[in-house]
Amino acid sequence: MRVLVIDDIEDSVKEILDSCDEKGWDKRLSSFDQAYSSIIEFDPDVIVLDWREDAESIDTGEVILEKIWNITFRPVVVFTANAGIINIDSKLAKSKLVKIISKGDESPVIDFLAEMEKFASDLSSFRAKMSSALIESSNSIYYLSSEGEVESSAVEYLLSKRTSAFFDDQFISELSPSWVQYLCPPISECLNVCDVIRVRSLDTDINSAGNPEEYLLVLTPSCDMYHNAGRTPKVSHALCARCYPKESFHKLGLFDTPSSKNVDKVKSELNRGYNECFVPLPCFSNIIPYMTADLKKIELILLDKIAVNSAQITEDTTHFRVASICSPFREQIVWAHLQNSCRPGVPDRNTELWAKEILQK
Repeated sequence: MRVLVIDDIEDSVKEILDSCDEKGWDKRLSSFDQAYSSIIEFDPDVIVLDWREDAESIDTGEVILEKIWNITFRPVVVFTANAGIINIDSKLAKSKLVKIISKGDESPVIDFLAEMEKFASDLSSFRAKMSSALIESSNSIYYLSSEGEVESSAVEYLLSKRTSAFFDDQFISELSPSWVQYLCPPISECLNVCDVIRVRSLDTDINSAGNPEEYLLVLTPSCDMYHNAGRTPKVSHALCARCYPKESFHKLGLFDTPSSKNVDKVKSELNRGYNECFVPLPCFSNIIPYMTADLKKIELILLDKIAVNSAQITEDTTHFRVASICSPFREQIVWAHLQNSCRPGVPDRNTELWAKEILQK
């Protein structure tokens, strides 16, 4: 792992630098003046950033953090004696990989670096792939030159879809853990179909997974709940499916050692994505437990009572979104919902006689 420390006073970060040596991390100490060149040349996995060159200086670190944020993002620890008076709340709310720690005890910084080490190579690889995705996506610009006047929104949409296709091609064929279907934390500012929401109460610990019965799966189409760009939602309530324990999906019970027969049966149902009206939802981190959404057990919840993320929870909030489900897993669940909600009913017929007749010569 490569660690860049941007600080003019080496003694104030000596333990951090020594820890890098002890753990075998590649490190570099940079002054504020050399910060930008160090970021480009050293290409660090994590950055430890002081805020001011001295007590009288302007907030030099703020400008550097803004460049990192907008151009070459990676985990950042703002390690400064001015932690109590600077404001980077907007960035802290958007990213769990930006920390602000007051100078003095260096161990919290070292602990954060140790956490990041587990993902350093993955983040580095992803940044490289992002560059490749940008190159591949921008190739479409050449063909747009013959289209005359093209709206910026159309260009950005095309680029985003090509970027998505690039990453689908990179990863979609690989066998992945079941939780890759989640976008957690959610990205969209509006509720979407197949979002996972959780009941809020005074006892709710948002940093720990609750019981399955505390969760619901949104079934209302995304377009009906969209409210940005001056639009208001077409509906006042979200239709949601209630969730239950994981064994509701297969009704086979739970075992210390499941039989091969049962594993094969459940595996087949998992590949289909649903079992009659039951949809399996995998566990994810300490956010979502293993559970089953029952598409026949539904309820309507006021959109105004659902917070799209934990930061927007208010006194009036009854539910808050914990995750979205990405495509094509989302479409698989929508298909299951359609199968359960839109199937036409027909009168009973003598199917035994019919079966015999179409089996006979």
